[in-house]
Amino acid sequence: DLAETILYVWVDNLTKVTGGALSFDVYSIFPTDIVMWTEGTKGSRLHRGVESDGRITEQTRLATLSGASNVFTRTVYMEANNAVTGTVMLQAKPVLSTSAATGSDTVKITAIDFGLTPYTPQTQYIVPMEIPEANWKENGVGIRRNGDYDSGNTLPDWSLGTATSQENDLIRLDIAVSTATGIEYKIRTSATAPNVRLWDSALKGGYPVHTVTSGSVVAASKTVYAEYTSSGNAAVTFELVAILTATGQELYTEEIVFQPFNSMIVVLGGEFQVPNDPVNSPGNHGIFDWAIARYREGYNVYMYDEDDCSGYGVGATYNDIVNSINNHRIQNIAIAGYSHGGGSTYGLSWRLNENVAGRLTDITRSFNVVLTAYIDAVQDYTASPETRRPLLSQSHVNFYQLNSWHLYGGATVAVPAVGTTENHHIDPNGSLIGHGNIDDDLFVLQTLEARLKLRIPFANR
Repeated sequence: DLAETILYVWVDNLTKVTGGALSFDVYSIFPTDIVMWTEGTKGSRLHRGVESDGRITEQTRLATLSGASNVFTRTVYMEANNAVTGTVMLQAKPVLSTSAATGSDTVKITAIDFGLTPYTPQTQYIVPMEIPEANWKENGVGIRRNGDYDSGNTLPDWSLGTATSQENDLIRLDIAVSTATGIEYKIRTSATAPNVRLWDSALKGGYPVHTVTSGSVVAASKTVYAEYTSSGNAAVTFELVAILTATGQELYTEEIVFQPFNSMIVVLGGEFQVPNDPVNSPGNHGIFDWAIARYREGYNVYMYDEDDCSGYGVGATYNDIVNSINNHRIQNIAIAGYSHGGGSTYGLSWRLNENVAGRLTDITRSFNVVLTAYIDAVQDYTASPETRRPLLSQSHVNFYQLNSWHLYGGATVAVPAVGTTENHHIDPNGSLIGHGNIDDDLFVLQTLEARLKLRIPFANR
């Protein structure tokens, strides 16, 4: 985002009329909202020229020209802290003189606010938040295919232009621009029939923003909402462009890519852990802290109370998974549960397997359970350790402790012997880790994150 500028001073004759050498200080004056750096990645900061007793102070001069050294040139990089219009001046002035500068050159600088900020998807219990720029710049913005039926209509949501209070699959996108004379902004896509539409409301309604061909003029900063309108998998790129109106020259372009989700992460807390953002008990709801961190990175995360899922998988959690597979075209599922949430994880796997076996017909599309995780899992309705390996799981990781006298997990029995199974006995020789704090253990959370990113790499989420 820095503007490259070349500073150049050449003094033709460095001899006084009365004889002797004449030296010139080179310095620059620029607005306080402008910063000059030595590198395009910032580097060292250059000082603004400051006078004392009519002379440029030593620490603020860029160079002194004298003798054979009569040329100064440097490439600098300007950064603006605010949207501002101002003048940058380069001057050369005799060192021993308090008179005005001997030579100067100026350039008018217009700094603009210009950029895109995408947010995480809408998910119950978690507040949508900005996705870190490095994540979406490298891997795009995850978005759900809006093929479900939030409106209660017989047609999928992506085919409707009417607003519905139940719509929850659009992605917020902030467009930041600043008013500047001679500058026009547009949002556009090169696709002739894009699979993503931009709306002025999170609930849709009215008409989508025109983005095809020449695009839509953005007169001021605004918020729009992106909807994926296809069952396909094609990424869609939008561009925000700053244009010089006098010539049509495109000054700056920022791209953003929307990529439909192919996976979902389901996280179930333990007994008395109610999902919330921020968590209800900081430092004591590690499984939900972990889920929110993955969500903020840009993963498709759902958090649940363990009561949202019975021992046989019945409930809101299962319903959301079915909806995600059938209508959002999700293919890969990861499920992690702590305490009774671990028992619910097994219950979910059992019910999903009933669909694969043909005894249930809720799910109409193929899917994979790529990862399951237990954190000190106990069975639903009892306090017994949940040691059964989740059905369908391609990779299972289990963390348990035996220090608590009443509630504790146990080693997962790798039957059926499908996929991989890891058992981690936490704090086997001490009493620091118990059932109440095992989901806050750093090793547990970091290992779970590593296994997730192995099974669902961020770029393939």
